[in-house]
Amino acid sequence: MGVPHALVIPYPAQGHVIPMMQLSRRMVEHGFIVTFVNTDFNHKRVLEAALKAHSQSHPNKGTGPIRLVSIPDETLIKEINGLEGDSVTCVVADVSTGWALDVAKKLGIPRAAF
Repeated sequence: MGVPHALVIPYPAQGHVIPMMQLSRRMVEHGFIVTFVNTDFNHKRVLEAALKAHSQSHPNKGTGPIRLVSIPDETLIKEINGLEGDSVTCVVADVSTGWALDVAKKLGIPRAAF
């Protein structure tokens, strides 16, 4: 099966994004590739914070092992699977983003609500 690749989708609010990022870090520690999805609005702020935090401990290495992307629409899973070699093997979504769980089900991808 290869390396598991989780698409992590938090509800776009601080009290939701931070716990999902902590979960994502733990998943990376256990061998997952993690693509962390934000809305376009929150993406810039999260990216800036991640770059600042990561660069302090790992200069010149980007955002580290968690890929940060923004989502303009629901075609993201198909785009990731079509463009990258690491297809999405599961979706972990905030309970408040039920649409993401529905999309994963439609595409036959295992899913979990957080």
